[in-house]
Amino acid sequence: MQEKNDIKENIANTEISEEIIADSEMNETTTEEQNLSFALDEDNSKVEELQNSIMRLKADFDNYKRRTQEEREQLATFVTADVISKILPVLDSFKRAQDSLPNTVDENIKTGLDMILKQFEQAFTNIGVEKIVTEGKFDPELHEAMMRGDNPDLEEGSIEMVFEEGYRYKNKVVRHSKVKVVG
Repeated sequence: MQEKNDIKENIANTEISEEIIADSEMNETTTEEQNLSFALDEDNSKVEELQNSIMRLKADFDNYKRRTQEEREQLATFVTADVISKILPVLDSFKRAQDSLPNTVDENIKTGLDMILKQFEQAFTNIGVEKIVTEGKFDPELHEAMMRGDNPDLEEGSIEMVFEEGYRYKNKVVRHSKVKVVG
């Protein structure tokens, strides 16, 4: 009988041991799952952080491209306006020479000079150069007052006479119109 009891006790101990081992394995599995879950959360966090970083870099690069494009356009406008300002005195001299031609000059010469002047003005138009309007009121942003005059036929602040035409390129004044202002 003792043997039976010993066998039963061995079987019970074995079952308890197996339960302990099963519990231990289950705890190990749970710990492994927790570790894997923690690692997965960490990896997801890193992925999200990298995605945010990529989005910021993309936005920064887009801003950089936009800024450099604007700077190139501004530089092109500045350079073109500078070239135009250097050509304007030549145009002025050409107009003065044409105006001072004696009446005895051959009509073909006058016609040819008129054609050259129109071609010059057309080239300016094609580039985008505009004459500044000199009729109406004086605008200090567009006009430069060279003289002040009294003309009862015009209201105060009006432009009475134009000494030199003004031009602008892409809303940038290349040269102010030089005018005589009533006032």
